[in-house]
Amino acid sequence: MIKFLKIIPLILLLMTGCVNASLQVNERAFVQLIGIEREFLGGNYVVTLQLYSDNSDGETKNDVIQGEGETISAAVANAELKQGRKLFLGHLKLFVIGRGIIDVSHEFSYFLSGDITPACPVVYAENPLEIAEAENKNGAFSADELLKLLNVFEGDGKTVITPLTKVVTSGAESFTAAAIPVLTAEAGEVTVNGMTLVGRGGIYGELDNEAALGIALLGGYDSIKSVTVPVTVGEKKAAAVILSEKTELDVRFDKVYTLDVNCKIKCDVIENPYGLSEHAILEAVLRYVDSQIYKAFAVSAWEEEKDVFGIAKLLRKKSDGQYKAFLRSPREFLRGAGVDIEVRC
Repeated sequence: MIKFLKIIPLILLLMTGCVNASLQVNERAFVQLIGIEREFLGGNYVVTLQLYSDNSDGETKNDVIQGEGETISAAVANAELKQGRKLFLGHLKLFVIGRGIIDVSHEFSYFLSGDITPACPVVYAENPLEIAEAENKNGAFSADELLKLLNVFEGDGKTVITPLTKVVTSGAESFTAAAIPVLTAEAGEVTVNGMTLVGRGGIYGELDNEAALGIALLGGYDSIKSVTVPVTVGEKKAAAVILSEKTELDVRFDKVYTLDVNCKIKCDVIENPYGLSEHAILEAVLRYVDSQIYKAFAVSAWEEEKDVFGIAKLLRKKSDGQYKAFLRSPREFLRGAGVDIEVRC
């Protein structure tokens, strides 16, 4: 009897919470995608919001609103005024960076102090409105559909999914950056069209989908699971799947600073229609992985002079003097750095 009496107040408390929650739902508009852009330096911010649709007729259609303001918070408040309900960002599925954003660390820290989960994925699109309003053959291309698309590309080793917290921290220094997917919309259809780097100063460079494998390996992403690698030996095609990997990075000085990459992968051959030797196929896989690591490093460090893989942190652990020397001229350091890649199976 005593146990029963203790349970009753708990049940009443939960019931009361449900009633209050239902009232809050009626008063709020739940945002599933947010896009932030700025037409020019010093211009107003424009926010694009894709809301969870509450249509009762079974038709799927994205409810999209926009707001504008001198600050991001003012733009969100303007959109909220148009909607007529309090905007709730706690269920946000996708964060879209648009044109004109130049200081992600400062501009987007506003969101980390609110309801948005720090793990919210971030992508780039030149025009966030096109992404928010896109429709596929089944109707609305919701944030859930976009996230599924990203997960498919990530599973195939064709992109990386980078959380908001990593994007914000990547802009803390002028020489750091994070890799994010690029979304494009053509005739209403959305696809992942390579990747770009984002950091202080805005958007840098272009990486094709193939370079995602190198970004993931160097950047410590947990996405290398069952990634299929198609290879060609001579003119004969085969395929293997990468089941797991362990990548270790180190920095040494030998006339120039060099990033040592030691990558060990576990893989199985899954397609071999021409009866090639397993050794030949795995050697081709190792060459492919090596080339993608090299490509990711070349674009980020040599072309864009950005530290995407924590080189500065490695230097700081190794030698305080070397780290301070790096900080005096990080762009020159990155532009002149070498890379030594060893991939084993």
